[in-house]
Amino acid sequence: MKGLRRFYMWGRDMKYRMGLYTVAAIWFKGIVNALNGVYSIESLTLLEMVLVSMAFACVETAIFPQGKHWGLPPWRTGLWAVLANVFYIGSAFLFGWFAGIPAWGGWLLAALLEAGLFAMWYALLLETRQDTKDLNRSLKEFQGE
Repeated sequence: MKGLRRFYMWGRDMKYRMGLYTVAAIWFKGIVNALNGVYSIESLTLLEMVLVSMAFACVETAIFPQGKHWGLPPWRTGLWAVLANVFYIGSAFLFGWFAGIPAWGGWLLAALLEAGLFAMWYALLLETRQDTKDLNRSLKEFQGE
């Protein structure tokens, strides 16, 4: 039963992150398409974005497992950032998600990806700090202080 609970909690955490990344990818694809006069996104492109986001969310939850309290070591954070760029920029090129945009548009999308990664990293940092405060408070309560 413990294994099922752990798997369920992992799946919940992974799907939350997958959803965030999928919505961001679809939103940017929609903006680029609208600027190019196209007001739809192909079903295959949507599926590709969902699958890439799912794969990255699985990797991310392996890098930052739920319930582990070791902070955000620089090597884990760096690995996470590099893999995010490989997954999303690589997939954008591989699947042609943003084909036809000018070079400055590609640089803008890459900068927005980096800003989004920074925002996600900051959220993880805040979560880690809050967990530390909660653990310290619980320890003090347990010790009777």
